[in-house]
Amino acid sequence: MDDSTPEVNEGNFRELLRYRVASGDKILENHLLTASSRATYISKSTQNDLIGCCGDEISNVIVARIKEACYFSIIFDETTDISHTEQLTLNFRYVYNGSIREDFIKFVDAYEFATQKVSGLDSSGSEPRLTGKVLGQMVIQIIKDLSLDITHCVGIGTDSCSVMSSEVAGAVSEILRVAPNSCRCPCYNHCLNNSISKSSQVSAVRNAVAVVKSTISFFNQSAKRHFILKQELGSQLTSLCETRWVERHDSLIRFRDGLVKVVSALSAISQWKCSSTSSTASTLIHSLCSAEFIFSLVSLISVLKVTLPLSRFLQSPTIDLTSASDCLTDTMATIENMRCNADSTFSTLHMEATELASELGVELKLPRLVGRQVHRFNYNVESTEEYYRKSLYIPLLDNIINDLKNFPENSMQCFQIQILMPAVLFGKKMETMVPVAVQSLSKRFHPLLADGKQKIMETLLQGELSLWLTKWKRELSQHKELPKTVLEVLDLCDQDLFPTIRSLLLILATLPVSVATAERSFSTLRRVETWLRSRMVEDRLNGLCLLYIHRDIPVNTDRVIELFAKQGKRRIELIL
Repeated sequence: MDDSTPEVNEGNFRELLRYRVASGDKILENHLLTASSRATYISKSTQNDLIGCCGDEISNVIVARIKEACYFSIIFDETTDISHTEQLTLNFRYVYNGSIREDFIKFVDAYEFATQKVSGLDSSGSEPRLTGKVLGQMVIQIIKDLSLDITHCVGIGTDSCSVMSSEVAGAVSEILRVAPNSCRCPCYNHCLNNSISKSSQVSAVRNAVAVVKSTISFFNQSAKRHFILKQELGSQLTSLCETRWVERHDSLIRFRDGLVKVVSALSAISQWKCSSTSSTASTLIHSLCSAEFIFSLVSLISVLKVTLPLSRFLQSPTIDLTSASDCLTDTMATIENMRCNADSTFSTLHMEATELASELGVELKLPRLVGRQVHRFNYNVESTEEYYRKSLYIPLLDNIINDLKNFPENSMQCFQIQILMPAVLFGKKMETMVPVAVQSLSKRFHPLLADGKQKIMETLLQGELSLWLTKWKRELSQHKELPKTVLEVLDLCDQDLFPTIRSLLLILATLPVSVATAERSFSTLRRVETWLRSRMVEDRLNGLCLLYIHRDIPVNTDRVIELFAKQGKRRIELIL
């Protein structure tokens, strides 16, 4: 390898080496010029080995941290990548050095791994199927391969699909058989998305979302139409996401802001000679300028802008169940307040809809009402505002509120761990709440904290809770502010004075809130495994993803060289 410019691109790695030599690295230049062709260590195999060693080093650091934390939760999901490989992502949540961490550990080729190491998947001739049982066994096997004690797993975070959550044959049920101290923690962001999607039960809202989607698709399907839209609007429209309602908020806000110009662009297209294009544009104009669509759009946005902060908050990897529960309660209270004051809140929305209709040059009218309706409810109303408030806005709020009330009860409430939070400690009737909480916590966690003896844990917890209550009474008497998050309480919980309470608080902080970390790892997968890199081996993929995601973890080069030297047979001894 010399300084001359090559005729072809030899790849990023070799080009970087060439650039380093050109920058004056004489040691590297001497090595590349004098070393045997078998000892340059710049081949693709060596690159893969070194990347794999870097990934192993980062993985070893994470596993060591998990073992130090003692308790951990697992977060896993699956997706098909660009090379049509079913990738299972495994992530761990734990408390380390006073902070909550959610760390990606590896991708696994689900079909290949299950075929080689997991019973229940036969690829010899029958149809290979990744059932919940197979996925659960895969996760168990990976945890064993990492030398982690699965009995210290306290939480299992997944989405709510049947393969994961089925009580009969789901992946979570399979893991619970060998991890009796863990509990299923549903993804609250996924549950929130499902709750908001209940707004689609209101036909007017469902139709409005479909019209927005059709309009965006109409412009995106043709470069000529997109050019007309860009001339009018100055930018492109954001597509509606099918699965994430938090993304729909941004899309609908942008659509509402540019609705007048969108209609103007459609009006220009409706004059084109192409009959199919012009007729579709005319149909969309008619739908966008209807009173039902305008009221549906402003009503839906009024709800989504309230739920958006909660959805974004639930995606944070450092959020704990206490904070998530408080934020959910505040969001529900806000929506319920909107429902209680529906007359005044919708009056503001009516003014907004009237202004929007004026800009579009249309008049907001009541739909045709007859004495006996078949396809919609009868409303004895006197104005357009009253009709759409009763037929659209109130049903929209009711559907979302009713579904949020059925939000899955989180693990903190199931196991009464919230009694340990000072803010909760003085907000309930202690004489009735403490005995129930002590019994529930002792029954649930005595295998982890009291060597399997429930009576011993009850006794220890009762004594510590008495001191715990006295401690916070003293803090209140000194007019000190009570901590609100689990990490703040942990900082003030002495390990020697409250060992059982501290362990329970660690478990509370370790329980996952959402599977956003797994989704982020899929985003990394798309960035690393591109069309040009779709054939990389699994070890190289995991190494690159670990290096990309865990940039805060320093890579010990000496350890990497040691791992590399121990791989296979070498012509020379790299380690003395």
